[in-house]
Amino acid sequence: MLAPVSAVELIVVHPSLHFSAFQREQKSLSYHIAKGILMNPKPTRLLFVCSGNICRSPLAHGWAIHETEIRNLNVESDSAGTLMIEGHPAHDHTVQVCREAGFSIEEHRSKGITQTLVDWAEYILVMETHHASYIRQHFNDCDDKIMLLGSLAGMMSIPDPIGKDLGSYRENRDQIQRSMRVLFSQLFG
Repeated sequence: MLAPVSAVELIVVHPSLHFSAFQREQKSLSYHIAKGILMNPKPTRLLFVCSGNICRSPLAHGWAIHETEIRNLNVESDSAGTLMIEGHPAHDHTVQVCREAGFSIEEHRSKGITQTLVDWAEYILVMETHHASYIRQHFNDCDDKIMLLGSLAGMMSIPDPIGKDLGSYRENRDQIQRSMRVLFSQLFG
């Protein structure tokens, strides 16, 4: 396990920053490199938002956790919904397509988006434009955090699969995974 790095030892704004040759040669400069990635002591915080927080956003959150563990990244993630549904498990089809992809969201319980979550997040990744509109209308200081997740993979939105067959959930999972791969590539290389 890596030892914590204090702000005095190392100031990193983003993991993609490069140190000068002088800094790299400094024996007293404490920084850690794990698998070639400079570890930022402050985690990148991702919040995924859909309507009910039972299909799309828990899938994206589950994928983020899975990918973070595989790549040993300093990322925290969470998910929420604009419909303010509290305490419901993820949809059975969503649980199944996640299991097929190698990760579990069986412990997930839905929750509504709050100002606390908005403040916590560095990036708020929404599935459709109406989610972004809802967040902007109801919460402060969020405009520069909101991104349409599907736009990263050339899609206007990631449509809600609720009420559709298992094949639609698989297609939905694949859309989210494509978008998430682009997001993680842009953020972490």
